Order: sequence, then structure tokens, then C-alpha cells
Amino acid sequence: MKRLWGIEQPGDADVALDISRGSEIVEAIKTTGITAPRILEVACGSGRVSQRIKDLMPKAEVLATDICSYPEWDDLTIETKQMSTQDILDSDKRYYDFVVFLNSYRAWSGPDKEAFDEWMKTHALYFISSGIDGERIGMDAKENPMIMKHI
Repeated sequence: MKRLWGIEQPGDADVALDISRGSEIVEAIKTTGITAPRILEVACGSGRVSQRIKDLMPKAEVLATDICSYPEWDDLTIETKQMSTQDILDSDKRYYDFVVFLNSYRAWSGPDKEAFDEWMKTHALYFISSGIDGERIGMDAKENPMIMKHI
């Protein structure tokens, strides 16, 4: 197993989980009737979830972001960008149909999270995460309910 920044990288089971989560997110998106969604994934890691979304929804415009870049990004066909949540707040003026922020959002607290929540009110239609109230669409990597919420 490859190590990156001292962290073991995913094996086949983790890849399968990311593919499954991406598929569950697409099924939830389809229920909204939006067929060519604009999607922002925050803290995307390897980007496999976003890539799965794009594979299943070719008309989707997908931007996957993380505070650090990953070597796996070189193999993706989606747009990836190294940026922090503060970078998003400061410079991303686009509107998204869906903001996907799995796992990390649940453990986040403080003024930065509050600022991000405010940003979403004017930049997103739906929010997909875990640890929030809304419609359950699957499970995240930590076995917490993955939720889609209309903002």
C-alpha cells in the first residue's frame, strides 16, 4: 500500500466505496431533475467520488478541490484545483447546483464553517454531506449517513 504524507493510501475496498458513494450521489441528483448540474466537491482527496459523478453524468460540470493536490488527479478527466475553503470563499464567485463536502464537514466547527455555510446560501442550491439534517442518500466513509439538503 502506498503512503502519502505518512497516511496509508486507499486499497481496493476504499476505491469501491468511493465509486459507490459517487453512484449514490448521482442517484440523489437525478431526483432533483437537474440533468447537467454544476458540482463543486470540497476536500475531494483523490477525486474518485467526483470522477464517478462525471462518469455517470457526462453533462455535469465538476470541480474537485482540496487543500493539497494528489498524484491521482493526473488520471482524472474532471477539473481539479488545489484550494482551501478560504480560497473558495474569497475567489469562487460561481454558482453550483450541488456542493459536495463529505467527511471533513462533519468535524468542522467555528467561524470558518459558519462563513462557508453563509457562502453556500448564495452559491449553491443543494448541499451533500454527512452530519447534517436532510434527505438520507447513503453512507460516508466513516459509516455516517450521507445527506442531501436543499439550501
